Amino acid sequence: MQLISFASWKGGSGKSTALMATACSLIAQGTKVALMEADANATLRRWRQNAQQRQTWDPACKIYLSEDPKAFETAYEQAYNTEADIALVDTAGGASDLNNTILFNSNAIVIPTALTSFDIDSCIDTYHYAFELTKDETDEIPIAILRQRIPTIKLTIRQQADLQILDALPQLHNHLHQRDAFASLKAIGMFHLVHAALLKNPGKRVEARHIQIAMRESDAVAADLFDLLTSAAPESAAHAR
Repeated sequence: MQLISFASWKGGSGKSTALMATACSLIAQGTKVALMEADANATLRRWRQNAQQRQTWDPACKIYLSEDPKAFETAYEQAYNTEADIALVDTAGGASDLNNTILFNSNAIVIPTALTSFDIDSCIDTYHYAFELTKDETDEIPIAILRQRIPTIKLTIRQQADLQILDALPQLHNHLHQRDAFASLKAIGMFHLVHAALLKNPGKRVEARHIQIAMRESDAVAADLFDLLTSAAPESAAHAR
């Protein structure tokens, strides 16, 4: 089982949304996914609750509570015993023994960030923390930035400058745009099941189209994650020190 951690020291960075979008794509492609919730905000459990009410949750996808190092160890063992292919971890913000345990045991670490100076500063801090924590591992743990909430219109000069700040860090090749589908993901359930339900209603074709566009983006990010797992480090850049 491969363990991918989604980490950010800043709350509201879109970390949970990025994880949920990725989980949707992996599950739709037939990957057996386990979700580990280490964030006290319980975003994943609320996502499941909303989706179950709409019948847009895949019951094969289990959520395991990982609120302290011992709980994480138990959750990992339980997920492993279900023969999950990939476990995605929604980490808590900030440095802690729990986050150290999760990051140190990850096969890959993803750090989502939006295009604001505050988000990017936090992203860089998170990256350097994760890198310093894991750099002495015999098998290097790849770390990559996931750009998200990217405007669909032309970027401002400030946003372009903010993007350039990230050029020194390894990044996933693809990114997620700022779309209503991503913003509402926690409320509507798993993309592929929502899309299938919308297609049954001729009056929902436009809404289904928006979900489909978001699915294509999350599919591309999921493909990047598979590449990340099979490489010592992303090709886009060397580790920044």
